[in-house]
Amino acid sequence: MHTASTWLALRNFDWEAHTDRGRREADRAVMRRVIDPDAPIDRRASARLEKLCSRGYRAALARVLRQNLELGAKRSPVAPPVARLLARNPGDASLIATGLEQGDPDPRAVIETERLLEAAVPSPERLDWIVRLLAPSRAPACDL
Repeated sequence: MHTASTWLALRNFDWEAHTDRGRREADRAVMRRVIDPDAPIDRRASARLEKLCSRGYRAALARVLRQNLELGAKRSPVAPPVARLLARNPGDASLIATGLEQGDPDPRAVIETERLLEAAVPSPERLDWIVRLLAPSRAPACDL
């Protein structure tokens, strides 16, 4: 009996939502929704948007960003590639971390911050784009 319930749970599990491809598709839907509030949004993208807008998740991203900034500043040999970029741009890194923690940032900024932290070769252009997305003149975006 236990095997049957396990099989049903696995069968009903949304595998696609927990893969890189599924997350990227949900991210694209969220970005479309931010640009066009009337754009359709499916269950996965809605769950992703909820996660991106959660204060706890954004605070965790800000904490990771600050930790990488410290590692880059110490020139630690075990620092990830993004740490060196953040160490070269400490003002931008602090602004992004603060922007993620305070207020209601654009979900695209949260997505781009995730991508920046995951990148094997992080780009300064992405860092600049995140700073522009977090500019204080933007209206709240998580109320979609």
